Amino acid sequence: MHIVTKILVVLAAALSILLAALSVAYTANADRIRGEFLDLKAEAAVQSNLASTATARFGQERDALQEQIAALQNENQRLQEQVSPLQRERAQLLAQVKQLEVSREGFESKIDQLASTADTQAALISSYRDEVQLLRENELRYAQREIELADRINDLSGQLEVAQETNRALQEQLVEVRDQAGLSSPTVAGSASPGGPIQARILNVRRDAGGNTLVAIDAGTNDRLRRGQELSIARGNEFLAKVILQEVNLNESIGRVDFLGRSADVRPGDLVFASR
Repeated sequence: MHIVTKILVVLAAALSILLAALSVAYTANADRIRGEFLDLKAEAAVQSNLASTATARFGQERDALQEQIAALQNENQRLQEQVSPLQRERAQLLAQVKQLEVSREGFESKIDQLASTADTQAALISSYRDEVQLLRENELRYAQREIELADRINDLSGQLEVAQETNRALQEQLVEVRDQAGLSSPTVAGSASPGGPIQARILNVRRDAGGNTLVAIDAGTNDRLRRGQELSIARGNEFLAKVILQEVNLNESIGRVDFLGRSADVRPGDLVFASR
């Protein structure tokens, strides 16, 4: 019995040690479990609060959705009430479309006729335009030819006047030479007489405010010139222009130059002449 007791004591001691270790482990695990339990309880409270909030928000959203559903149902009913008039209007519009298609076909037929007529008229207009263009070109060509002929006639007229004045001057010189030589002067057609040609020279040239060319000549009323008289201007045998007297004094006159469309200029010293 003594041995058994010892064994039991040893076993008791071992069990005591094991129980102490288990007690320590249990105590540690109990604290840890208690902490986890408290954490889980707090988290459960938070989740419960979140769930309550979500439930409340869900209720609000559900109420809002129900209100929207009711509004949509009302709108749907209102639209359905509008469908019938629209359907009737659609039927009317379809009937009008058919009428318009018939009218369109008639208009297309008329348009084709008008297009054919327009093509014919366009061809006629093109023909008339070509003919008018040809006539215009011919008219311009004839006008240009007429202008050239007029310029040529003016040139020839000026040259003729210059030649006539030169011939008269030579005839006067011939008469003077014959008189000085004591010879009888035969009658010469177109010879100068006391009422013979007027000859003068340009003193100066200027322009007035209107851009007209004005000349002053060394002849006036003493040479039987008068206002409005038309004289010729020449340089050598070249005819330059006409001059119309505007102011006439005793020995000097002022006149406006008419170039007759020619490209020319006048200078001091140019000859001015006219038959009396």
